[in-house]
Amino acid sequence: MSVLASARERIARYRRLPYGAVEFVREQFGAEPDPWQVDALVAFADPAIRRISLQACAGPGKSTILAWCGWYFLATQATPNGHPKGLATSITAQNLRDNLWAEFAKWHANSEFLKAAFTWSPSRIAAKDHPSTWFLSPKAWPRYVWIAADLPSTATNKILKRELIGLGVAPDGRVLWKRDGIAAGTRAFRRLAVDLA
Repeated sequence: MSVLASARERIARYRRLPYGAVEFVREQFGAEPDPWQVDALVAFADPAIRRISLQACAGPGKSTILAWCGWYFLATQATPNGHPKGLATSITAQNLRDNLWAEFAKWHANSEFLKAAFTWSPSRIAAKDHPSTWFLSPKAWPRYVWIAADLPSTATNKILKRELIGLGVAPDGRVLWKRDGIAAGTRAFRRLAVDLA
């Protein structure tokens, strides 16, 4: 039996609550989650739980659990009517690239099933047989945000980035806000210019 066929038989078991996601991690990655990671996997797999917060110091395995949850989502949530799609984000673009996305690569390399079914690249994880509809992409929080009633766009409502760049900081009453970074764990923005309108 092929690796993919064998894994398909396990997917129904992996989707079983409450510990299917934990079995997925143990079998696909050969890893034993810490007790708090078990709790996070159980919560993530439960569709009744809409939000989860991970708050901890540096180094206990937050990126690991996020990568496990992302792989669990991609590997187990396809249906006959649709493929799972999502994005992975982090507090900064550098943290996303160097920590979380690298963690996805590490665990991809540890699973024969994931290596057979998905491709990992710096810009996307995609199912080999449905790359345009079954994927996970990294997306960083924006560094700059416009507050405006309208933006330069085409007739089909596509934003014209070149025109935005050419507008500068605060033309025509628009206000540009810049993200200050991750001080105190916030995603705070500060106003770059005074709205003269």
